Amino acid sequence: MIVVPGLFWLLQSGGYSPASGIKVAIATSSAVMVCTALSSVAAHFRHNTIRWDVVQGVVPGLLAGAGIASVGVFSTIPADWLAILYATFVVFSATQLLHEKVSDHADHAEGGTLPSLRGMLPVGTVIGFVSALVGAGGGFLSVPWLVRCNLPMRNVIATSAAMGLPIAVVSTAGYLLSSTGASGLSSGTVGYISLPALAAVGLGSLIAAPAGAYTAYRISSLWLRRAFAVLLYCAAVHVLLRTFAGT
Repeated sequence: MIVVPGLFWLLQSGGYSPASGIKVAIATSSAVMVCTALSSVAAHFRHNTIRWDVVQGVVPGLLAGAGIASVGVFSTIPADWLAILYATFVVFSATQLLHEKVSDHADHAEGGTLPSLRGMLPVGTVIGFVSALVGAGGGFLSVPWLVRCNLPMRNVIATSAAMGLPIAVVSTAGYLLSSTGASGLSSGTVGYISLPALAAVGLGSLIAAPAGAYTAYRISSLWLRRAFAVLLYCAAVHVLLRTFAGT
């Protein structure tokens, strides 16, 4: 989610219009996430904090939602709507994070409220669909949802990272296939994915992902949520300004 504003700025600096830049930024962000999600999941796996029961429950919905969004909807939705959708969900999720109460040590077995496997299907579908449309790994939706399910914050971060991998893989494949007839794309773009931007941002993100996972285990849940929320607010403002004001 935080990658999108940086890519948007980079692409506009390279000559992309706001209309084409926001779509390429979102699609390229998903491609970046394939690499970062693998690295992040590996780091969290070593700490044994991923709730695999949750991941398995939501994966069918994540795959369906991401596929529908990236193949069936992304190429037809106006860029302005994408920017507004991005900002709306980012601001909502940041606000939710600031107001939710969560424990560093609470155990799901002592009062968690996870839905049944059947109930996880629509949750996964919504997370996958919206995340694919805004170029996110689902953390801006899955983190608040998992927090509301009373999972400890470290399990929340790790499980959200694992949920992001199938979203990234499916949406990236969809973006590679859904750019037929699109205008304003450079020769370095395959589908909606910019290969130069992917190389530049992907390498840095791949290096930084383990550091992010390392940091998550060494600061309090309260400050982790506050920092994440501030980053989300800044991302929303940045995308709206560059889309509608060109600044």
